[in-house]
Amino acid sequence: TVDALEDAVTRGLLVERRDRSGYHVPHDLVREVVTDRTSLARTRLLHGRAADELARRHATDAARAPAGAVARHLTAAGRTDEAATWHWRAAGESRRLYAHTETLEHTRAALGLGFDPTSGHLRAGDTLTLMGRYPAALLDYEQAAASTTEPAALAEAEHRIAHVNDRLGDWSAAE
Repeated sequence: TVDALEDAVTRGLLVERRDRSGYHVPHDLVREVVTDRTSLARTRLLHGRAADELARRHATDAARAPAGAVARHLTAAGRTDEAATWHWRAAGESRRLYAHTETLEHTRAALGLGFDPTSGHLRAGDTLTLMGRYPAALLDYEQAAASTTEPAALAEAEHRIAHVNDRLGDWSAAE
């Protein structure tokens, strides 16, 4: 492996990174050739290994390995249940940083991978409300309400729908 890496660096196919450990593929064409020639099984295996290492690093220092990176590798590895949980975690990290677009992207990814629809749509609605996208927020809150049979969760969704209608000035709907 070391001989192959050194050969690739000598030929200019890989560049050693100075800012952190690892290598960079400087040419998109090289990346495409390697990607096209790598089997799905190997691709999933490698993404799984990368996800496991990043998850280990995240456990000791979340700044060294963001949850979003773990989630993307798990998705590429085909480990959808774990990926959904990591996307949810990444949405939480983004939310704490007031990165609303990223919060929404990770929340949608978690929902698409089968995460709890009630919690997911409530978070998406909250994020859209913060972004001032009220009609879209109402849709997510209504999906949250439709996805649950629990009275407390239904009441929470209805309360948030009322809050957005109040912001829109539709006081009869809010009431």
